[in-house]
Amino acid sequence: MTPLSKRPIAISSCIIHCTKRSLCCSPLSISRALRLGEALHALSDQIHREVNRTLTEHGYTPLKNEQEAILKGQIRSIRHSHNVVRILLGERINVYVKEFLSLSSPQNRHRALPGGLGPIQAELKEVGATFSHIVHHNRMVFGPYYSEILAKLLITEGDTGMDSR
Repeated sequence: MTPLSKRPIAISSCIIHCTKRSLCCSPLSISRALRLGEALHALSDQIHREVNRTLTEHGYTPLKNEQEAILKGQIRSIRHSHNVVRILLGERINVYVKEFLSLSSPQNRHRALPGGLGPIQAELKEVGATFSHIVHHNRMVFGPYYSEILAKLLITEGDTGMDSR
């Protein structure tokens, strides 16, 4: 069993994974946001029950009403884009995917995940591999076009001594 001190990050990473899927700008985003809110509400109730059960099993008193409200509030607040846990895990996911892309060979892609991403490891590896294949294909197909454009930009930038942005 995972220590209680490490469980919030693992739980949060699972919630972040679900939350990321609801962040598109389609007409269904409102419906998804409502379903996400309902899912987080149900999840916070379930986690509260499990925490109380575990505390009781180990001889501790169950959470008080104030502690219960804090726990549920933290879980439910993950739906907001400014949530600190959501930002932290989002940054860790971005770093992992960027590092995955920067590795030259597939056998080097078996690096350790940043903390809290273990529950979504399989999905992250799948996303990283798919994205890596797309980037590789894009380089192979459009590389000559990009190199011409970059060469022109670099020559122009070198002649004027100014940044062309």
